[in-house]
Amino acid sequence: DNKIRMAKYAVRGAVPARAGELAQQLKAGEKLPFDRLVFCNIGNPHAVGQKPITFYRQVAAAVTDPSLLSAGIYPDDVKKRATEYLAATNGAGSGAYTDSSGLLLVRQQVANFLLRRDGYPAEPKDIYLTTGASEGVKRAITALIKDERCGMLIPRPQYPLYSAALTMVGGRIVYYDMYEEKGWKTSQEELNQAAADAFTDGTKLRAITVINPGNPVGAVLDREDVV
Repeated sequence: DNKIRMAKYAVRGAVPARAGELAQQLKAGEKLPFDRLVFCNIGNPHAVGQKPITFYRQVAAAVTDPSLLSAGIYPDDVKKRATEYLAATNGAGSGAYTDSSGLLLVRQQVANFLLRRDGYPAEPKDIYLTTGASEGVKRAITALIKDERCGMLIPRPQYPLYSAALTMVGGRIVYYDMYEEKGWKTSQEELNQAAADAFTDGTKLRAITVINPGNPVGAVLDREDVV
C-alpha cells in the first residue's frame, strides 16, 4: 500500500539514527568527544532520569496480581484504589475484557475530574479510554477522513503522529505555521489563509489539530488563542 510507504515518522529519522551509530561506537570502545548519549527525540522522561510516580505502578501491579494486596507492601491509598478496580471487574483484574470504551468506573472518575477542573459536567458514556494518546488520535483521524479529498489542519512544526496518521488513511495534510518570533504561536490570519488555500485546492477540511502544550516547541496557548 503506497499510503503506508509514504507515511513518515521523522521523530525517529536521521538524527536519532546517527545517534544510534555513535552509541554503538562508544559501546565498542571508540574515543569520542563525549562518553554518553541522552536520546531526547521523543518524550521519554525515565530515560533521562525522571523517577516514575509510584502510585500508578503500584496500583497496576496490585490489579495484575491481587495477592500483593495482602503482602503488607502497599500504602492504604494504593490498596483502596486497586480494590475499587478489582471490584469493578468482578474480581477478574486486568486480564478481563472491559467495555469497548473502557472500564465504566474509570470513565466515571475521568468525568468527575473534568467537572472539578473545568466546571462543566461530563457524561461517562461520552468518554472513551484508549491505550495512550496516540491510539486516540489515530482513531479520531480514521473516523474523520471519509475519502482522499478530506483533510485536516495541523500545526507546523508538529509531532509527526498527525501527518503520518493522515497519510496512512489517505487524507490530505493542510499545514498552518507556528512562528518562533511569536513564541511559537499562530494567528487567525494564518489559519484563514491555510483554510482558503485548502478550499481552493478542493480539500474538504474536517478538523483542526491544536497541540497544547505544543509538541515539539513547548508553547502554551492563552485562553484567547483557543477561543
